[in-house]
Amino acid sequence: MRYYAFEDDAGWRRRVILRDDDPDDPGLGIPADLPDLSSLVLPEAALRELHNTLSKRKLFWWGDVVAQRGAISGSVALVARKHSLTDTAGLRRAVAMLYRNRRIV
Repeated sequence: MRYYAFEDDAGWRRRVILRDDDPDDPGLGIPADLPDLSSLVLPEAALRELHNTLSKRKLFWWGDVVAQRGAISGSVALVARKHSLTDTAGLRRAVAMLYRNRRIV
């Protein structure tokens, strides 16, 4: 099994799990993306950039967040500066809670 990362037509970075002998086709894979951030009240462009930044930093599970201390803060700060977001502390807490509460099914 292996991970395959790609960018969809809307500009979102995605990741799927493929069998070793499968071609690099996202349609064949099992989604293995980061938590769904859609519950955050952000403009679409800021939400996509936050998602892509977290994906580039390989923050997919709570264990990744723990291993990379400060990665959520850095990602949120980068996006907040670029998109003039004001409540960075609240956003950081909300993103961390999405990772913590994520259920693996």
